[in-house]
Amino acid sequence: PSVFDEENIAACSLSGKHNAAEKLVKKINASPLKGNSSVLEIKVESPSMAEAKQCLESIFEKIRVTQKAIKEPFLEEAIQKIRDYDVKLKESKSVIARADKSNNALSAAYLATRDEVRQLTDEIMDLNDFITAGENRRAKLISPIYVSDRPVSPKKLIGLLVGLLGGTFLGILWAMGRKALVAYRN
Repeated sequence: PSVFDEENIAACSLSGKHNAAEKLVKKINASPLKGNSSVLEIKVESPSMAEAKQCLESIFEKIRVTQKAIKEPFLEEAIQKIRDYDVKLKESKSVIARADKSNNALSAAYLATRDEVRQLTDEIMDLNDFITAGENRRAKLISPIYVSDRPVSPKKLIGLLVGLLGGTFLGILWAMGRKALVAYRN
């Protein structure tokens, strides 16, 4: 209930109702898609098609904004690391250039600096890949919001009949099993 804000509550027509966020949780069914945990399927129970669509759009926008807020600090940290690595990379390249001019290309400092340049270049490429992946993996609708024009309601009569028949069958089965056990003991 604490995830949903007033915009979500209003979009789902629960404004001003007691425990609106808790009612909204009961109204929404969100589950990961089988076989692909990065896809979320959201279902909403609502008396009208327009209200269901408005509610789903509001919830999707909440998910999109929340995901963006979660990844922003990581992306900013990666960008800052790239800046720092670029500074170190320029310093290391200048050390290598000076060593090349002075014919000290085989010194230990030269070799260590050359390895550092390789490592920094790899780190910068990895961070750039991370940033690109973060930008490409933002929340998006895979398929448009679908609202059925046929209302769906619980089938209470069918549930009641299945319960009665199942209970009767289990009762008869239990009685027959007990009778068979008594006959077996005798």
